[in-house]
Amino acid sequence: MTKCETSFGKYITGSLLYRGEFLARDINFAISNVKIKRRINFIDWGTAGFKCNIDYKIPEIFPKSEVFKIKKHVFLCCNISAVSDIFNRVLCNFDIAYANKVCLDKLKQEGIDDEVLIKNRERIDMQIDDYGEIITEIYDD
Repeated sequence: MTKCETSFGKYITGSLLYRGEFLARDINFAISNVKIKRRINFIDWGTAGFKCNIDYKIPEIFPKSEVFKIKKHVFLCCNISAVSDIFNRVLCNFDIAYANKVCLDKLKQEGIDDEVLIKNRERIDMQIDDYGEIITEIYDD
């Protein structure tokens, strides 16, 4: 788990997963309310919105659990351009570890060679560039 500062990015898409006693009109009202108040900024060039899924079954609790039984549950999963900061931190730590040859012997024993590591580093770098284009769009507005 890592921390991401969401106020510096734009949302690309969001997925809302509802479980329990929800009405579709209440969900639509809540989503339109969020969009009208512009608390969440979506990208301009995409479909930009929330995808919703409703499961009308009440969430189950494990037997002998101390968790309070609930009738409704919402889970939000988003893709936001601010995640590029996390990728930058990962690459910085990777570069330090790779330069110091930390854990390379263990990785080689597991069948991962330097070529795979470098290729994956390049993929993350490409991902950062893609998010960078979205971030420049934010500041151009």
